[in-house]
Amino acid sequence: MAVVRKCDRCGKLVDVTSGNRQYTYEEDGKEFTVNSFRLGEWNAKDKQWDSIVSAYDLCYECGKEVTEAIFNVLHGDNNCDLQTRVPKITKKGAADVANNGV
Repeated sequence: MAVVRKCDRCGKLVDVTSGNRQYTYEEDGKEFTVNSFRLGEWNAKDKQWDSIVSAYDLCYECGKEVTEAIFNVLHGDNNCDLQTRVPKITKKGAADVANNGV
């Protein structure tokens, strides 16, 4: 059985069981897999979320774009060129969402 999720940024359906790539961000020799974006309060001492205000699933392309934009700003590049994407749900896409339960 396939596990399908919808990118909350662009609306693309992603089958996470088919071996589709997830974006991996590398910094200081460490790799971080990016498949979602969370807004909330991170407890660094306990290394867990105390609360999550919002959560967004991301496809490979959106994970890459969002992560690179965030880290570019954190590293001093204030020219964030991140564009908002409006999910485009076609009749076929709406049927896929209804049939796959995502």
